[in-house]
Formats: sequence, C-alpha cells, structure tokens
Amino acid sequence: MMSLLFRYVLIGALALIPLFIVVQVVFWVNQLSVDLFQQISLYTNSTLYSSLIIAVTIFILGFIGFSTEKFGKSLVVSVIDKTLDKIPAIRIIYNIVKKITNLFMSKNKDDKKEVVLVEYPKKDLWVPAYVLSKHEDVLVLFVPTSPNPTSGYTVIVQRENIKETSLSVAEASQFIISMGADFIKKEEISAIIKNNKINTIKGNNMTTLRMEKQCGCFKKSSFSAEQTFNTKEEALEEAKNMCEDMNETFCQKHSFSFEENENEILIKMAQN
Repeated sequence: MMSLLFRYVLIGALALIPLFIVVQVVFWVNQLSVDLFQQISLYTNSTLYSSLIIAVTIFILGFIGFSTEKFGKSLVVSVIDKTLDKIPAIRIIYNIVKKITNLFMSKNKDDKKEVVLVEYPKKDLWVPAYVLSKHEDVLVLFVPTSPNPTSGYTVIVQRENIKETSLSVAEASQFIISMGADFIKKEEISAIIKNNKINTIKGNNMTTLRMEKQCGCFKKSSFSAEQTFNTKEEALEEAKNMCEDMNETFCQKHSFSFEENENEILIKMAQN
C-alpha cells in the first residue's frame, strides 16, 4: 500500500515539474524587475520618474525590435555597431556575441542557419549541430550541450561527414533543452541515421564468414551461425584459426577447411 502511494506521489510530482519551472521563471523575472526598479528609485528618489524611465526603456526596446524585424536592422543598433567597432578590445567581444545571437534571430532566408547531424564525440553517436560557416567542402559547426544550448563545442568537419536535416534552429534547440524528450521529426532523423548505417556497411566491402554444415564440435566453439568482418583479411584469419582449432581439439569424425569467395568465406566440413 505504501509503495503504491509513493508511486502515485512520485508520478504526481513529475507531472507538475513543467508548471514548477514556469512558476520559478515568473518569480525570477518578477524579482529581477523589482530589483531593477529599486535600483532606479535609489538614483531618482521618485516613483514617478522610475516608472517613466522603465516605460521609456520598454518603448525603446520595442521600437528596436520592430525595426529589426521589419527592416533587418535598427538605426539605433547601427549607431551602436559603428561606435563599438572603433574600440579594439570591445569590438572583438561584441562581434562574437552578435554572431551568436544572429544565429537564433535571423529571419532572412539567405542567413538561415542550417542544422545538421554529425558523429560526435565518436563514430555512431549522432548529435545535432548548427552550421556557423562554410568554406568549399569544410564546415564549421557548433555542437551544443544539453540542456543548455548556449554552451558547447566548435568543430571543423568535412561536408561528407555530416547529414543535412530540415530541422530549424528553434526545433533543434527544443530537442536539446528537453534532453531529447521532445524528439521532433523523429521519422526523418531515424531514416537519416539508418540510411547512413546501410551506406557504411556497403562502403566497407564487408566479408561474411559462415559454416556450411554443423556438427557437435561446432556447438562447442564460440562461432555463431554467421559472422561479418570489416575486411577479408580479418575473416580469413578467423577461418584459419577456427579450422585448426576444431581439427586439433574437438572433432575426430570430421575435418574442416575453408574456401574463399568474393564477399564470403565458407567453412566446409568433410567426413574423415
């Protein structure tokens, strides 16, 4: 009874986690606003002036947002860009931060950032990455970490090592922030990864090692009904060792040998 009650309580708590996070964000924004208002009030000594300053600030931010959305760049932002571009140290930091924010804000189709899949940090582990820049067949990618997509790694890869997707930056960020729980376009992503696996197997020119018939000694060996090797040399070495093993150790009634075909090595069994 107690275990069942605990289970229900746990499920209920997990179900309310999204609401809890939203409430926390609301409280954080509210506290930030109150602190900001109090700081302004310390300088103005007037609630009216403080309210007026906040209202004007909101209006200016709204105007900048509207003009940026409508025309691509605000006059205010252009003036700030030109001013900060003249300060050597500040210019570098400002331009870097600006490029990162543009990655998420761009509405221009020509500036639209691509989201690709790349094998990282090792083969057969696929992660979404943002394409930052290109040069011929070389791409610079930003591989974000989960659940915070603003931190991550910058990697340089060949174009042939990535898989293109139709994911938008917002969709990829949603996937990362949710730690994969919100798996958007799962059919497309799964198909891309499976197709890559098939192409990899075909490209490796793999060799199959199998046994023609079975006997009791076959069951004593560690060999399964069929094995696949990346190279023919590996398969030949394994076939040779198996035949020697079973001829010397396991079976007195049969002898084993192998024959080599194009993409297959067949272990043959003959009566002694």
